[in-house]
Amino acid sequence: MLPLYYRAIAISARVAPNPQERERFAAVLRNISDISALIRLAVEEETAGLLYTFLSKADLLTMLDADQKNVLHGWYVQTARENLLHLSALKRLLVEFHKNRIPVAMIKGMPLLTEVYQDIGVRKMEDIDLWIPENHLLSARSCLNEIGYRQDPVYTLKFQKPGVTIDLHTHFLGADRIRTRRYLFDESPEDTFRNARIVYLNHAPVRCLRSCDQVLFLWLHAAKHNLGKLIWLVDIFTIVRKWNDEQWVDLAARAENLKQTASLVRLLFFLEQLFEVRHQVDEKALPTVACPSASVRYLFRRRIKNGALPFWAPLMLFSPDRGFSNQLRYAIETLFPRPEILRETFTGYRYRLNWPLYGLRCIQLACIAWKKAGDILMGEKSTRGENQVPQGH
Repeated sequence: MLPLYYRAIAISARVAPNPQERERFAAVLRNISDISALIRLAVEEETAGLLYTFLSKADLLTMLDADQKNVLHGWYVQTARENLLHLSALKRLLVEFHKNRIPVAMIKGMPLLTEVYQDIGVRKMEDIDLWIPENHLLSARSCLNEIGYRQDPVYTLKFQKPGVTIDLHTHFLGADRIRTRRYLFDESPEDTFRNARIVYLNHAPVRCLRSCDQVLFLWLHAAKHNLGKLIWLVDIFTIVRKWNDEQWVDLAARAENLKQTASLVRLLFFLEQLFEVRHQVDEKALPTVACPSASVRYLFRRRIKNGALPFWAPLMLFSPDRGFSNQLRYAIETLFPRPEILRETFTGYRYRLNWPLYGLRCIQLACIAWKKAGDILMGEKSTRGENQVPQGH
């Protein structure tokens, strides 16, 4: 059973509560001795906007004191203000891209803000992630420079102006950085891009991944980043919570076609445990793997208990299904990526030789492993600040 704090966050993900959900949440809240601790957890997991909206719509803000209300209200207002700025910047940028005939797809958070969430204050967007076909990348860079964005000197696909950050990607799973990530989806990125839905913002066309692809991509993105924020799982839950049987069957078929059946099994397990999702995917639709492994169950318990996963978790959760050799190549490249990627990690290294970078990487990994071994021997619990293996974007 979920701890009370996570149970409250999971219930609040249903931002339009019915009477039964309202009563469930009120009962949980009455049993929480430190509501301020719940609010701190919601802020850390970036679900504070959802919690505030749920309490408002359920007429349960009276259960909080004035300071607690102010924290949640301030988070909500600040999120709405930042998202308005991001939306305004996105709309202008899409118009410029359209003028210059630059095809673009929104990935990660922005499609959720424009299509899934009906409230700009519930979901914080730290940046705008855009997928640009590689043959249009130079034009996109030029366009961004012309409208006042400055290129980051280290992360050269990141562009900034006050209050807005644009992250460009030439592969939606980051295979432009870690090349073995191309094994994750058994489909060319060109086909995924071409088959994406076209929507219009400010009369400018922009692509969004199809629903099944978006669900699988969001899970892989969360797994890549060690499930560091619960909001990433809430995003997926918000998409699928009202799906019908046919949509679930389509998801299972799509996962099988993309060789992502094992990823889907892991995702469904997390959704069931956190949000009590009653999906309509049976074992017949998942012929490769019938149930999550013991290690996946352990990782779920670890995530809920300690607020973080062990640094090695992405190597298992975010890995190709397509054979041991591809999995091994992926693991090696993730731990020891190309020199240009390591230079982004060790920004103080200014020399031309590459081999010292791998020495620094070995030292970094050894320090992380030593710290974790010490924590285990001393019986110390991990915290949300637990070290993770840096993988870049």
